[in-house]
Amino acid sequence: MSTSSTHDALIVVDMLNRYEHEDSDQLAESVRERVPAMRRMIDGLPQEHRTVIDLAYYHGRSVTEIGDILSIPVATVKTRMFYARKKLGEALQAAGYDRGWP
Repeated sequence: MSTSSTHDALIVVDMLNRYEHEDSDQLAESVRERVPAMRRMIDGLPQEHRTVIDLAYYHGRSVTEIGDILSIPVATVKTRMFYARKKLGEALQAAGYDRGWP
């Protein structure tokens, strides 16, 4: 599986976990629509935000581990994660998607 496919699969799993209460057909359509949009939006983040998102969500690293890997304080990791999520949420809303997660 390619890195991009792995990332997309992880996005799908995350969405499935967050939307387990929805009708399966509705969920499948929602996921199909959002995965490419999320990929584009993640790719559009500044490098420092993209890196922390990648390490946290795609490589399962903790905030402490990310800080060690990048040689930055944990507080900086948390700040970058906050702004990365905020930018992703804003981008999703601007594209007409309900964020569906915090």
